[in-house]
Amino acid sequence: WIAIIAVVFIAYNASPIFQKRVHAGISNIQGLAQKDYTTSWGLRVAAAKISLGYLAHSFPNLVLGAGAGNSRGALYEFANDNYPPHIAEPFKTLSHLHNQYLQFWIDGGVAALGVFLFFFYTIFKRYTIKNKPLIYSATGFFLFAFCTDNVLFGTQGYILFLLFYAIYLIYDEVPREKNYQSSNKQTS
Repeated sequence: WIAIIAVVFIAYNASPIFQKRVHAGISNIQGLAQKDYTTSWGLRVAAAKISLGYLAHSFPNLVLGAGAGNSRGALYEFANDNYPPHIAEPFKTLSHLHNQYLQFWIDGGVAALGVFLFFFYTIFKRYTIKNKPLIYSATGFFLFAFCTDNVLFGTQGYILFLLFYAIYLIYDEVPREKNYQSSNKQTS
């Protein structure tokens, strides 16, 4: 925790861009108190409200979602029918939900979200002790980033995600191959 606080403190004091983003975030939160859903954070809150409302609306929505390719239209229609204009209208400007978990759930239902979360479970169970701190911190970063945006929606985030886990899969396989080769030599 101390390292995270130190990094944030240094970034805030050293980077004007980081300072600007922090002040914009504070302003966005203050806007939410005034029911302004047109800001960056306001749009994310509107997306979360509407998505969770859609999922809770009926059992088929909860289990099956809206279906891949149909979620945008289904959510827009649901927002129009169930939310006031100050929430529904800004929501229509979004191209995605800004939350990877909700996006998987809305697009593919519980099964898609379950497979996505199972992937991370297997990552945690697979890695050896020597590289667990690094894989935990990187996976923690992605798990947090998925709450704030659809990292896998854009090309750069998708490639970064795949590259990172491909490197660690290869890194983790090297010791296993060496152990396998050495055990075969001993039995021969």
